[in-house]
Amino acid sequence: MLLPEAQAAAVVQQCSRAVPRITGSWVPSARDLRRLEADLKHLKGQRAAACCSPSAALDDALKYYRQYAGVIRGGRRLIYVNGFPEPPSSGPDAIDWKQTPVIACDGGTSFWGVLYDPESRSFSQLAFNGAG
Repeated sequence: MLLPEAQAAAVVQQCSRAVPRITGSWVPSARDLRRLEADLKHLKGQRAAACCSPSAALDDALKYYRQYAGVIRGGRRLIYVNGFPEPPSSGPDAIDWKQTPVIACDGGTSFWGVLYDPESRSFSQLAFNGAG
């Protein structure tokens, strides 16, 4: 699910995992998102590049809910992927996950983020949440 452009800075403000520093945002095209979805299979088995579970590997990105945000880092247009097991849809933490970034503290490997480069069709900086 592509988040509104205004939410790009918020989705990279996760509280228990490493996130990329960004300098701006942009709106990925439908083609960019189709390619990203097709390339998600390449994440299977990829190990975390940063905090908080360096030995952990992603099992199957397609089984997670995902939010996408166009971010600019080092002058490059990238897409940040925010993965989580289910949207917080009830209780005091309920949000409209199609419009608002899911921010989870802890949760271990059930919560993850990664950068996608639509030009090279590659992923980088996979990080999982802390387990505490």
